[in-house]
Amino acid sequence: MEPSYFSAFFRRKTGMPPAHWLGIVRTNAAKRLLEQQNFTVEELSDVLSFGSVRTFQRTFKRHAGCTPTAYRAGIRDGHGCDPGESDSDRH
Repeated sequence: MEPSYFSAFFRRKTGMPPAHWLGIVRTNAAKRLLEQQNFTVEELSDVLSFGSVRTFQRTFKRHAGCTPTAYRAGIRDGHGCDPGESDSDRH
């Protein structure tokens, strides 16, 4: 299957490009791991197959509304990021 065909097909079915969907899926997985495990940001970046810690942090912030470190701190305080409606909440 041609990448351009797949991308157009995926977008028609989901309403978003594949890379955006993948960012949401990875962010939601990171949230679960931050809530349930004691991984470092570096370990999460590796476990979730991000190319770098910076890419992981940027993607997480785009979809969750805060950094992974702030998200974890918010969980400990009982409120999460509280960024308003994050991108991953809409999908």
